[in-house]
Amino acid sequence: MNKNKQIFELYIDYLVTSFSYATATGLSNLLDGEISHDQVTRFLSHKPLTSADLWRNVKKKVREIESDDGVLIFDDMVQEKPYSSENELISWHFDHTVGRSVKGINLLNCIYHSNEASLPVAFKLITKPIHPLQESHDELDDIFARQKTRKVSKALTLQYDKVVYLIASSSTTDRLVGKNVMVYDYPDGTVSIKHCGNALPYQVFDKLRQVNQGEVVDNKRLGAALAVAKRSQEERSETLERTRSSKNFSRTAQKKARQVNAVLLNPLDLNKSIM
Repeated sequence: MNKNKQIFELYIDYLVTSFSYATATGLSNLLDGEISHDQVTRFLSHKPLTSADLWRNVKKKVREIESDDGVLIFDDMVQEKPYSSENELISWHFDHTVGRSVKGINLLNCIYHSNEASLPVAFKLITKPIHPLQESHDELDDIFARQKTRKVSKALTLQYDKVVYLIASSSTTDRLVGKNVMVYDYPDGTVSIKHCGNALPYQVFDKLRQVNQGEVVDNKRLGAALAVAKRSQEERSETLERTRSSKNFSRTAQKKARQVNAVLLNPLDLNKSIM
């Protein structure tokens, strides 16, 4: 018998019958050193064993038990690895047996069941690519923006920092009436309105600028909002108040926060500085 095939079959039997940790040294000890633990280790590391390798080994047996009533059963398991370093293979997965996310290896199995016999026919190790320094500039801008929730009115308007925003009407935006959207106020002074991560087109009606009576009459959708802006304008004329809300964060602080984080400036420069 081929030496590798012999080790393969012995190792499978060893895994099936073991009730504790399975190691190359443990198998060698069971065989009284007939096969050294180095031979087992070399066999396991000489090439990755894939799902295709499994199928080639069980295909003949499957043909012997297959029937019209045969079924494929899919199930997954998580082998917890709490003390191992996180990578593409060892990452966080939800383990339904404990009802929480755990760090470990997630294995998806496929079993063929027929005539009261079950055989594994395929498997897949679930990987999750990790790219900690590859956030897009847009995502990073959102992180350092002021974020405020606002509810959309029946006229598709909302107010933020003494400004009325009119969302462009469409089959998509018309459904947002009465729903919350997120206002992103960026360090450079620009504003974006998003729903579920999608930017919404809008027009701006600044409550601090001059609003004439013609705008109030002509714009049917914004009549009430512009009327409020005009009244607010008249009140400020008496008190000389022409400033934005003092409750908002400092734009200078926003800019500094973005500048001091090297990752946000240029991830490639950061990689060079670390190397």
